Amino acid sequence: MSYTIFAVVAALELLWHSSVTVDDRKNSLGNRKPSVLADDVYEALVNLAEGKSLPPVKERTKAIRTATVRYWRAKGKISVKDDNGKKALYYEGRHMLRSSEVNKIAAEEFDRTKGSGATKLASCLRVNFVGIRRDKIPNILNTDKGHFRRNAKFMNKATLKPIRARDVHVRH
Repeated sequence: MSYTIFAVVAALELLWHSSVTVDDRKNSLGNRKPSVLADDVYEALVNLAEGKSLPPVKERTKAIRTATVRYWRAKGKISVKDDNGKKALYYEGRHMLRSSEVNKIAAEEFDRTKGSGATKLASCLRVNFVGIRRDKIPNILNTDKGHFRRNAKFMNKATLKPIRARDVHVRH
């Protein structure tokens, strides 16, 4: 009797861990990867990760409150490292970006990969950085002048003349 109950419980536990609900819990909204941070939120998050004290609650700015929530949701995955004399944030070993750094980093990677497309840039940047989305890269490249020097778009094409037909499959 007790063996059958144990077997049933073990089978249910095995089904529970292999079910879709466990995967959904891991990928729910609370566990999503962090996005690019505004500069003031980035500085507040650096202070939090270093363990500096926060100002009183009434004196906290929106950036400090946002940084506090992000740090709390990350559950200890955010760390601070020195990067060429500057303090940089890392999320699970990948560099977190400020919003002011994104354009420069995307342009540098575009030059390094010799004019690759947005999908390849996104996959290359995803290895070292957190927060660069694939759908934002074309917008960055379209505003960058270096992109147009490498991938020229010729706009001097002849205008199309409409065809006037009396019947279907007849041109004149």
